[in-house]
Order: sequence, then structure tokens, then C-alpha cells
Amino acid sequence: MARISDLIRDSQLETQFRPGYTVHLFQEPEPDSDGRVVTRREWWHREQDIGVGGFGRVYLEKCIRGGPQDGAVRAVKQISINTRAQIDYNRELEAIAKFSQPQYNIRFVKSFGWYKRSNQLFIAMEYLEIGDLATYLDRRPPTSPLPENEAQQIAYQILHGLNMMHCHDFAHRDLKPHNILIKRHPPGNWLIKLADFGLSKRDEGSHGNSLTLKGTPGYMAPELWGVIDRGTDYACDIWALGAVIHEILTKKPAFANDELFSVYRTQQRFPDTMLIDAGVSQMGVDFVVALMRLLPNDRLSAAVAMSNPWIQSQFPQPVMSTMIIEGEPCAPSMASMTTEGYASWNTNPEAHEDIQQSRLNSTATMVPMDKTPQQTSTTQETRQYSSPQTPEPTVSTRIIAGEPRAPSLAPTRTEELASLKTIPEPHEDIQQSKPKSIATVVLVNNTPKQTITPQKTGLNSSGQTTLRAFLENQAAASKPRPSKLQGQYWTGDSLYREGRYKEAEKMFQEVLQGRESILGYDHEGTLDSAHWLGITIYRQEEYEEAECFFRQALKGREKVLGYDHKKTLESADWLGDSFFHQKRHKEAERMFRRGLQGREKILGYVNEETAHSAHWVGHSLFYQQRYEEAEIMYRRALRIRKKVLGYDHQQTLCSALWLGHTFIEQGRFEEAQKIFLQTLRGREKTLGSDHKDTQESLYYYGGSLNQLRYASVTPSIT
Repeated sequence: MARISDLIRDSQLETQFRPGYTVHLFQEPEPDSDGRVVTRREWWHREQDIGVGGFGRVYLEKCIRGGPQDGAVRAVKQISINTRAQIDYNRELEAIAKFSQPQYNIRFVKSFGWYKRSNQLFIAMEYLEIGDLATYLDRRPPTSPLPENEAQQIAYQILHGLNMMHCHDFAHRDLKPHNILIKRHPPGNWLIKLADFGLSKRDEGSHGNSLTLKGTPGYMAPELWGVIDRGTDYACDIWALGAVIHEILTKKPAFANDELFSVYRTQQRFPDTMLIDAGVSQMGVDFVVALMRLLPNDRLSAAVAMSNPWIQSQFPQPVMSTMIIEGEPCAPSMASMTTEGYASWNTNPEAHEDIQQSRLNSTATMVPMDKTPQQTSTTQETRQYSSPQTPEPTVSTRIIAGEPRAPSLAPTRTEELASLKTIPEPHEDIQQSKPKSIATVVLVNNTPKQTITPQKTGLNSSGQTTLRAFLENQAAASKPRPSKLQGQYWTGDSLYREGRYKEAEKMFQEVLQGRESILGYDHEGTLDSAHWLGITIYRQEEYEEAECFFRQALKGREKVLGYDHKKTLESADWLGDSFFHQKRHKEAERMFRRGLQGREKILGYVNEETAHSAHWVGHSLFYQQRYEEAEIMYRRALRIRKKVLGYDHQQTLCSALWLGHTFIEQGRFEEAQKIFLQTLRGREKTLGSDHKDTQESLYYYGGSLNQLRYASVTPSIT
């Protein structure tokens, strides 16, 4: 509890109250001094009353002087402490301080600190101008609930926030539309934040009766009314979420009167008529029912609910699968799109250094096995690439900074055309950062292999037994709980989806360390975590560090799953990618060939994934300037893709484009001109004449014509 108390204490604002103003004092080092500390004063003026809650009012305040940004606004919740005689307001401060840390800002209203005066407590928070979900829904016509796809977005974000709270032993206990604030809404995507932790507290595992009701009627679980046995406070949050989603989808409460609930209690059948009449899909109806089951222990947990098909169907990725950790409910594994994008990269091997500097700001995604040469494209396909338990990573790409879209090609040098070709981007996906240490603490401060030996004097056998029992309890307590790992896993997944890779890295690192402790180093789940951790590091362009984790995953998967298992081949692919980006193309070729051979054996020669592997072997050969061998691989990939995907599929056109590049490098300009023309016509047909990828093909086609024209007149010049 001391750590939480420190959070509360550290977030208190030193404050002076002046007529009409609130002044905060900050002790800061004076710029350009030898460390001398000066006092900075922020002056805040109360502008208007913007809301009221169960235990206080909320005001809008503006900074008029001394702040980092004059004119900044904030919301200040003012609580009369005397009215909360039965409630410990430290619970709210504890939760707010915890979830105002940067890694939680995506789902919670941020607090800037708290201060007090006599019998009043003030909490300064970020101001969300749009307001709360209840007001937003009230402004819509009674017969106009939100579309189901919007309800899915909101439900996922609420679940993400609840999962963060639950895995840190907090429960919200007053979830309702008024406590869901809106950061953004359509026509853009929804972005909401959870607010008002007035009833939040750490769950102490006590299920005794409370003297006071906790929550808001209409969203309170039946156990809070005393009509059924108590469960955990987490289950109360899940019930409230179901009530919120029901209201979003129907504009009506799930139980408008006591009679409806009495029928539900006696007949054990949820009244789903309103959901069905509102046109909600069967998956949506089933999801709400699963959240609002009568008995607390029958309801979904937040983590499991996040993997529900209704929630996952909003994402353009394959549905996540499950991994079981020692009795833990099935923990969904992360999924990502398996699409193939098209990035313009310089194909000159000497220019590869510039490529690595330009990759981070990428916006499109690309199939891991097939980093294609074309421009980033919005025309992408989604498919199941990896095994059900291991979703396939994606990789982002971008145009090289400063590279002209269609520069003139000097007809005297083949290299100038080559320098404008595109290069493949290696796979990319989800997971986390590089743990500097993965040792598991077992005995207080001892390393895993250390033991504590009792003193020979002063301890009898009974004392030794007591000490041993104490140490065993300490060791057990120090091990991570599967439920917490599951929560951290989902937190990392959501951070990754938001593009916050460094923060996601921290979460995934803890998951890996926890699984090593619980499952062991050679367990399939541990190896999956190492694999995804490598991918997250790769995402941050730390290819050498990512290589270490891909090696760990590959070695373990060979041992546990076998040489030709799908996951083993995926680790080989990613290890090849890490080599590729370090310009270790020979080593990359070896890994890509391994993937090709394994897929030929498992999937056959005429298979989409086999074509991906052949395509990438071609890339590794191309960058070794082994153009004839690269041509063979590109031809092979092109032949398979024509048969499996069709002539005008973007991946087929990608292989054709790269085949044209090998012709250019071999001086076979007429063949290059023909293949670039095929690519141009295919993209015009599928993407349109004005699409950037089509324009790229037009550029390459024009360049090949220039080279062909120059080659035809060269003898007369000499």
C-alpha cells in the first residue's frame, strides 16, 4: 500500500486560494543557473459549472498566467468531504493517480493532481469538450440508437480500460454513460475515456455485505441489491458494461421495471427482445447476454470478453486464438493483418543505409513473408497466414524521404533506373521490447538458484519448518499470476494497435518474464512470447536486438514443435528479416530458403504461402546482385500467384514488377518493357489510372522504354 500512498502524496498540488483564483506553486530549477530552485505560480480562474456527480460538482477552469500554456483549460471536480463520511475518498485518489500514468492515458481521463481546503477536495483533470456518452445519446432521437459497429468500438475501448483496472486489482464500480467521456466521435472513429473513480477501490477479495449501495441504479448488478450471492467487484463492472452496451444499441435500459428482472431471475432467461427488435446481430445479442448473466461467476471476464467474436469482428484481422496458462481462462493471442503493401525503396544495394533511416514513419502494411516492391497501396488483402495460435505480423513501409515520384531517367546509365526501383520491407508485427534481464525472482531478493540456509544456532526444527513455510509463501507470492499476465497481454496488444510500441514493449516484456517463470523456457506459450517480443523490437527498427529473440524462439520451436512446424518456419522468416535489414543478405537467403523448403513440404508447391517464400528468396538474391538466380525465384512466385490468385492480383503484379527489375539489371530492356507494361495494365484495371501505384508502374514502363531506346542507338554512337 505504501507505493500507492506515494502516488497519492506525489500527485498533491501545493495550492493557495486567492479571491476568484486558484494558484498552484511548483518548485523548479532556474534555467541557466547552477541548480538554484525557484517557485513558479500557475493562476487558474473558474469559468463555469459544467456538471454534477453523486459526490461533487465539476467546473471548467482556465489558466490565465504562469502555466506552460496560458489559456489552457481543465476540469476540476470539487467534492464536499463531509458528505462522504462513509466513503474513503483516498480510493478515488488512489485510482486516479494510478491510471493517470502515461501508459494508461489512452483509456482514462488524466488527472493533473489534487488539492484540498478545509472540508473540500479538488481533483484537476483534463477537459474533454465533447462531454459524456449519456449526453451524446440523449441528443439523438429516441428511435435512433448508435449503429452496431460504433457500439463495438465503444465496447472494446471500455473493456480495454476495465481490463487495465482489473489486472491491477481495481474495480470501477460505477460504470455508466455519464462516466464515459468522449474524446472523438464520428465521422471519425470513436475514442472514449473512463472517468469518475469515486467508487473505485482495490479489490481485497472480501465478499461481505456492504452497508451502502455502490453504483447507479440501472447499471448495478443484482448482487449489489442483495438479491443473489455476491461475487467479485469485477463481475459488477461487467454487468454494468452489458447495461451500457444494451442502452447504446437500443436507447432503452435492459430492465425498465422490476417485473422484467423478476422474470429473468425466476426463468433464467435474459429479455433480449429489445436487442432483436433493434436489429442487433445474433453475435451482439449473445455478447450482451454473456455480460449480464445472473450469477457473477457466469459472466465473462474483461480479458475473455475482449476476445469475443463480436468484439474482434470490428478489426480487419483474423480472430485471435487462445493460449491456456495453468488453468487461466483462454487468453487470446494477438492478431494482426496479413496484408501485402507496396513500398517504394531504392534497389541499389549501396543505398540500403538510407532505406533503414526512412522506414519508421510508414503507414501501410505488408505481408511478412512477402515484402513487395511496389508503392504503398490502399488495396490490400486480409488473410489467415499463420497458425491459429500465432497471428502473423505485419510490416509498415513508406516512400523514401526526398525521392522524387517521377524523376527524369538519364538514358546513359542503367543504375539510375535501378536506383528508383522498390525494395521489399521485411515482416512486421506485434510484440514487445527487449528485456535487459529475464531472471525470475523466487526468494525475496535471491536469484532463482539461490537458497536461504537457516542459521545453525538459535533455530530448532520447528523454527526451521516455520522459516521454510514462510519462504515458500514468499516464493509463491512473488510469482506472477496468470490473470495478471493475461491483462498485461491485452494491454500490450491495445497499445500496439494504437502505435505506442515502446509502451507495448514494456507490457510484453513482463508477459515473457512471467511465462518463463510459470511455464518454463521451453513451453510453447513462452516461445510465442519471445517471438512476439522480437517482432515488437523489430517494429522499432532494433534489428540486431530483435534477432536475439527470433533466434531464441526458433531454437525453442525446433525443439518443442519440430523443424517444419508452421510456427518454426515463421520464426525462421522473421530471423531472415532481421538479417535482411542488417544487410546480411546471405544469412537472410538461408532463412528464407528454409521457409520455402518447409512450406513446399507441408503445403505443396502451388500454394500462396509457398509463393511468398519464393518471392522473398528472390529478394535476398537480388540484393546480393545475383540477378539470374533472383529471376528464377521471381518467375516461380509469379507463376504460382497467377494460378492461385489470378493475373491482376496485387501480389501477382508485385512479383511481375520485381521480375522486370531483374531484366533491367541484366540489360534485357525489351523484356523489362513488356513486363512493366503488363504491370501497368493490371494496376490500371484494379486500382485506376490515378492511383499512385499505377503511376509508379507508368514511371517504370517509361524508364524501360528510355533504356531500350538508348540501347538501340548505342552502337551508332560508338
